[in-house]
Amino acid sequence: MALQLVPGPSGDVSAIEYVPVTGQRSHHAFVLLLPGTSIRPGPGAPAPAKYSFEPEVRGIYRTVAQRLAQSHGLPVLQLCWRRFPADGGTTHDAIHDILACVRFMRTRYGQHCGTHIVGYSFGGAAIWALLAHMAEKPLLVEAALGDEFNLEPASRYPWIHSIVALSGALKGSSNSSIGDDVVSLFTALQFLDKIRAPLLIVHGSDDDNVAVSAAYKLFRKGPPMKALCLLEGADHNLREPTWRDIVADACSSWLAQVAAPRGLSSASRGRSVLQAHHAGAAALCNISMAEPSVTLAFDPPPQHPSGGTPPNYHVCEVPSTEDCFAAPRTRGRSGKNFLPLKRREDMAAVVEAAREHLSQLCAIHAERQRRAREHAAVVRKGPTGAAYKKLMESRTRQAPERRPSGGQTHREGQAQERRPLASQGSRIVSCYLPDRSTSPR
Repeated sequence: MALQLVPGPSGDVSAIEYVPVTGQRSHHAFVLLLPGTSIRPGPGAPAPAKYSFEPEVRGIYRTVAQRLAQSHGLPVLQLCWRRFPADGGTTHDAIHDILACVRFMRTRYGQHCGTHIVGYSFGGAAIWALLAHMAEKPLLVEAALGDEFNLEPASRYPWIHSIVALSGALKGSSNSSIGDDVVSLFTALQFLDKIRAPLLIVHGSDDDNVAVSAAYKLFRKGPPMKALCLLEGADHNLREPTWRDIVADACSSWLAQVAAPRGLSSASRGRSVLQAHHAGAAALCNISMAEPSVTLAFDPPPQHPSGGTPPNYHVCEVPSTEDCFAAPRTRGRSGKNFLPLKRREDMAAVVEAAREHLSQLCAIHAERQRRAREHAAVVRKGPTGAAYKKLMESRTRQAPERRPSGGQTHREGQAQERRPLASQGSRIVSCYLPDRSTSPR
């Protein structure tokens, strides 16, 4: 392992390269390790060395890189952001750094090499931003990578082979100079489904930085060939030796299986990717059976790579969207509370306040609907009644009531009104008599 300065269009990117042992299998792929918001050596690094990007700093990334390079012949590059989110960096800056490092590794090990990306915390949001950028602007990505293939974009092989979201966020920092660094997760997951890259989600249930609901959401919305590894009681930094060892074992074992060589045709690639997913699932199941605090969820369900019965593991119950926001998870599989009492009381108070506020909003909405219905009824009734009254008044004015003169009966008055009026010089031919039984003269 050695420090490298990777040239890029926006500046040099510091990185640590782990060269595989000579005599191993051909380099058909490499692994890219992305840091988080401010911890430069990656997850599991000691607090005093969080700003020291040196090969000697121990952590999860260092353990994973050494195992993959020495035991499985996979080159590994661990990069350090030029601009961290704490310094105003965004996912757009991270995309430039990732593409520069991918071009550097493909120049060293061949343009045919696939990429396995591991993103921790902010690095997870950088992965989703990269996938969305690849879906929306493929020509810019190809230009940044320096591809010289004379093939159509639709016929080119996808160069991202797998993704690991380690306590990964779904969007960038909200403290950047451009405001909220929002990532199009829907576009990213659509592109992930298109390239058929397996996905591993590793998250701690007691993460106080990136809520565990982000991992649940990613697993529910992600395409098939995905695995969720939930660490019951783990925090965000993963500095405890137990979590550091478990996460290193899970990531290295899964990547070693998923990074198997793929075929040349689309059918053979599809079969090899599915077999790699099942092999990686079996490796995670072995860890879960040895560590009860590791619970797993898969889609599709795992199968034993060599046939036989499916492997056993501790099942992770992924809650629905409503369950995630209605009742925070505060108990492990054994039924024991792993959150402090004060934390549980605060969470219960927040949930109760949210429910009361929602009830008040529902009551206000129902009252507004009632008033709207009453107003509509008044509006419908008011103009109709007023128009009818106005019509009757107009008819009364046009046809005033005529009363018969004194001494005449009602029928005589009607007959007199029905007699035609004679003009000067006219001759009355006939007239109407009051009694219809009398014939005219």
